[in-house]
Amino acid sequence: MEMLQALLRSNGYTLISPSTIKNGQRLNKEIINSTTAPFTYVLTMDYYYYWDVFYYSFKYFAAVITDSRSGDIVMTFYFTGDKSVKAVLSGMVTEMNKVMN
Repeated sequence: MEMLQALLRSNGYTLISPSTIKNGQRLNKEIINSTTAPFTYVLTMDYYYYWDVFYYSFKYFAAVITDSRSGDIVMTFYFTGDKSVKAVLSGMVTEMNKVMN
């Protein structure tokens, strides 16, 4: 989801794919792995969307943010209804900013 990636980056989040950690790839001249990663959260999502007349909309969206080191759930975000993808994702990032900062 390019829109979510852009929203997260514009709010100061650094994004790295899970394969980067698993493969121990270099990032900023440091080896990254699951125990020394400079970040601690994993975002998991489930959703159903459709094309409305002018934009994509969610009927259902659920996200869980988990601390990758402890396994604790840091935040959950749910939406059911009929709202633009941009509005739902913006709402989720706003909630993330409240919880994560």
